[in-house]
Amino acid sequence: MTQRLGKNLRSGHIAEDIGVLFLRSFCSVAKIRQEDDYGIDAVATLLRPEKGLLYAENSFFVQIKSSRINKIEYSGDEIEWILNQDLPFFICSVDKVNQTIALYTTNPIYNLLVDKDVKKIEIVLSESPKNEHNRFEKRDDRTLIFIGPPVIFTKESDSRTDEFSPQAYKLMSEWVTKEFNLMTLRRLGITKFAKWTTWDSPDYYGTMKIGSHDNIIRDLEAIKPLLEYLSMHISFSDFGNKYEESLAFLILKKWFDRYDLDLDINERELKRKVKWPKQKDYL
Repeated sequence: MTQRLGKNLRSGHIAEDIGVLFLRSFCSVAKIRQEDDYGIDAVATLLRPEKGLLYAENSFFVQIKSSRINKIEYSGDEIEWILNQDLPFFICSVDKVNQTIALYTTNPIYNLLVDKDVKKIEIVLSESPKNEHNRFEKRDDRTLIFIGPPVIFTKESDSRTDEFSPQAYKLMSEWVTKEFNLMTLRRLGITKFAKWTTWDSPDYYGTMKIGSHDNIIRDLEAIKPLLEYLSMHISFSDFGNKYEESLAFLILKKWFDRYDLDLDINERELKRKVKWPKQKDYL
């Protein structure tokens, strides 16, 4: 029996193959099977070159599109889906005619954290017609998000040169690391907005915070492993008594106790380091 494949579908597959080849110049890439495609086409892991070896670093999600598609729509639960990814999310646009590739950050979409009433969005792969500080535009039943200039823009042939790989790795290492560090904060209603030019580092110029006094237990639990890790710097330090820092962690421990949460810190060692004139007033 004759098998058929839609022309547009095949074109999309070719764009994905080109995008994956581009990513492999500086990443290890796990491509998502078509039958498992849920909005992410690949998981890319940065590869750090050192002394002839490659070391795996942070990972990020990539959606690969043909350049014919310059808008990506999300609605309803799909908006929650994209806002709650566990890894930084990038969009790769492949122009097969001009043989160019553009890689976009999705940093601007997290403005949506303050507007839970948005029902439909269109991510537009271009710079805002207004300015880099105002990437949102409401039209009828949808909100347009102008995602900004690409982080990387290159000719397909240039992406296969020896010079390209270290440049792309260095830039994306900075982007992915900084965006990854924001993932936990975003779940707490805090994010930072970036501005940038192509082939440039992100400049995080603004911070947005959403009050969440009703979620104190959730927020304390989220920050708990970071506090426990930081407390070890003081517990094991050899450079004198760190009374202010030690006292701060002991006070935080009492805050956690108030909500029946166990902050696993070395109380005995921290108390030993506290030499405070009014220690009893605090502990």
